[in-house]
Parts: sequence; C-alpha cells; structure tokens
Amino acid sequence: MAKETGPIYNVPLIEILPLRIGGMTQAMPSRRDLENMREVCGGQRVVAGYEVLLFEWRREKAIAHVLAEQLTGYSTSTVSRELGQAAEIVDEAAENA
Repeated sequence: MAKETGPIYNVPLIEILPLRIGGMTQAMPSRRDLENMREVCGGQRVVAGYEVLLFEWRREKAIAHVLAEQLTGYSTSTVSRELGQAAEIVDEAAENA
C-alpha cells in the first residue's frame, strides 16, 4: 500500500507519532481526516499548517539523526564542550541580531 500524502502540499503522512511518555503513541490524521477537516470545517489553514509542521518535524528528526551519528565515539566531556561552544555562538548571534 502506498503511503498517504497530505491534500495540500503532498507531504507524506505518518500514521502514529511515538510520544516520549512511557512508550505511548498518538494516532495521527489520515488524508481522509484532513480532507474532511478542510471541507466540513473550512480548515484549509489548519490542514496546511499540519502538513508544514509535519514536514519540519521530519526535517529536524533527520538533522538530529545525522548529529547523533557524528557524535558517536566522542566522550561525554567533548560533547558537552562542543555543545557549550555552540550555545555561546547562538547566544552571540542572537545578541547581534
């Protein structure tokens, strides 16, 4: 069976979202659910927003996976030092913005 995509941006949909609370999961809306929301409730913006958030969630998850792979083999102190330096750079950039 082909993966469902969203009705507006054709973002691949997920069926279940794993939660970080005791192994719980959340069932996610299907394409039919999203189409019904759009048609019945006039929820075009809600559906579009859901697809955008899902796209960004997948992107961030992929970035986190790559970073985790890159950090494999580093000691805890090295990782802490690198994260501290990154936080300083972000803080400095925010101050100068």
